[in-house]
Amino acid sequence: MRISPDSARRDDGFTLIELIIYSALLLLVMGLTGSILINGMTNQARITETAVATSEAQVAAESIGNGVRNAQAISSPTAASPFLVVLTVGRGENATPSCQAWYYSAAARELRTTTTSPGTRIAVPSSSQFATWTLLAEDVDPVSGTLMLNTAGRTVNVAYAVEPDQGATQVIQTSFTSRQPAGTGDLGQCVL
Repeated sequence: MRISPDSARRDDGFTLIELIIYSALLLLVMGLTGSILINGMTNQARITETAVATSEAQVAAESIGNGVRNAQAISSPTAASPFLVVLTVGRGENATPSCQAWYYSAAARELRTTTTSPGTRIAVPSSSQFATWTLLAEDVDPVSGTLMLNTAGRTVNVAYAVEPDQGATQVIQTSFTSRQPAGTGDLGQCVL
C-alpha cells in the first residue's frame, strides 16, 4: 500500500496556529493560577495581622480589667499623662497587695504594663524605662475623641484601637469597676 503525500503531511506534528493557541491557553491558565496564589498569600498576611491585633487588644484589655477589678485604690489618668496605677489585692490565702501600672506612649504607639511590690513606687516611665515594661499591644491609638484611660470613681473606662499595617483595626471600648471595698488601700504606696 502506498502512502499519499497528503496523509504524510497531516501526521507531521502541530501547525504554527495550533502551537500559538496552546501557548496562549497555557499562559492564560498560568496567569490565573499565579493571580489566585498571590491573592491567597496577601489575604493570609492580612488575616494573620488581624488575628495578632485582636489578640493584643484582648490581652491588653484583660490585663487592665484584672488589675482594676482587684484594685483597692485607682489613680486618675489625664490626657497629658495616660498613666493608670492601681493597688491590687493578690490571690490566695496569703493575699499580698501589689502595685500595677499601665502606660500608653503616643510616640511608640505602645501600651505597656509593670507590676511592683507595695512601697516600690511607680513613676511615669522615661523612654528607656518604658522599654523594660511588659508590652501588651503595639500600633495602638486612642479612639478618636476620647481618653484612652480615664476614671470615674472606682470605674476605669478604656478606649483604644490596635491598627495593624494590614488587616482590620480592632477597637476596644469598655469599662472595668473595682470589686474591692472603697477606701481599703492607700495608692500613695504605689505612685510617686
